[in-house]
Amino acid sequence: RAQCVMTGQRNPLERAGCASRLFLCWLSPLLHLGTKQRLEESDMYSVVQEDQSDTLGKELQSFWEREVRKSKKDLCEPSLTRVLFQCYGAVYCPGAMCTDGHPCAQTWCLLWTNCD
Repeated sequence: RAQCVMTGQRNPLERAGCASRLFLCWLSPLLHLGTKQRLEESDMYSVVQEDQSDTLGKELQSFWEREVRKSKKDLCEPSLTRVLFQCYGAVYCPGAMCTDGHPCAQTWCLLWTNCD
């Protein structure tokens, strides 16, 4: 199994409070740097544990196995769409609803809530 070496900086999301998470203030230093220079891989933050592929893969596998058992019981086909929504919907849907129809909303929030 290949090992991934994380060379990025510690992710400020680990220490971010509710407001910082909501308005993405934790991301402001990186966005500010990106306005000054071209971002390099070494400028990126390390991936937080809950977003690492191993963690996400295990979570998705668990939801998929549950869906397969349920579909056998209900005599229907398992649904990958349903599994993806159950597994990640709570994380991604609120952000999608906030920006849907408002393509500049997220950018505006990031610029407006500069928390330096």
